[in-house]
Amino acid sequence: MTRARQRGQGREFSARLGQARLEETAAITLADDVALLLRWLREDILPPRGPDLATRLALLDWLVDELHQRESQCAHRIAPVRKLLKNHRQELLAYVQRLDE
Repeated sequence: MTRARQRGQGREFSARLGQARLEETAAITLADDVALLLRWLREDILPPRGPDLATRLALLDWLVDELHQRESQCAHRIAPVRKLLKNHRQELLAYVQRLDE
């Protein structure tokens, strides 16, 4: 920044730095949100011990919806996971029906 100011480019670099910090904050927030959602998937929806099938399906649908809400922020990473969970929800939780029986 000191060299940029000496060259008369301080404002330009300062604006770019400010934008980069905003993008950094958004990326960290998104990463934290997705990590929390995936932890819920791992610890609350998928383990053998847990709620019945209907509850798990409702939780999975909610999780898919939450991923969908964040998809525009990083579509190339979130979309494939969201689509997989949405399209294979019954197969993913098929073992729970047997546990319920």
